[in-house]
Amino acid sequence: MKLFVYGTLMTGEGNHFFLTKARRLADRARVKGDLYDTGFGYPALVRGDGDVWGELYEVTSELLPAIDELEGFRAGRNWNLYYRTTTDVITNFGLQKALVYYYNKPVQSGNKIYSGDWKARS
Repeated sequence: MKLFVYGTLMTGEGNHFFLTKARRLADRARVKGDLYDTGFGYPALVRGDGDVWGELYEVTSELLPAIDELEGFRAGRNWNLYYRTTTDVITNFGLQKALVYYYNKPVQSGNKIYSGDWKARS
């Protein structure tokens, strides 16, 4: 299955080690949405009209539970930190369907990352 990542799971970021056994399909991909800095060292992707940049991976079903735990997601639970869904990902090799984690809490409008790129947030 395909997974789009846009924050601490990306190459060079603190949680990338979760994806060492995954295959990177695209090192520059994007989804529609808006990106915010939570202030806790990780970003929040919410539905929106902007472009959020990240990477696309092929992951196994064995790897997904560890990523779910990292993202504070459990199927069927309403108070998840993030919710996981399938969305369109734009890559240089065409449109792909992939899993993505959207933030499930309110965001502070002043913390928006207008570039849509977590790595370029500073």
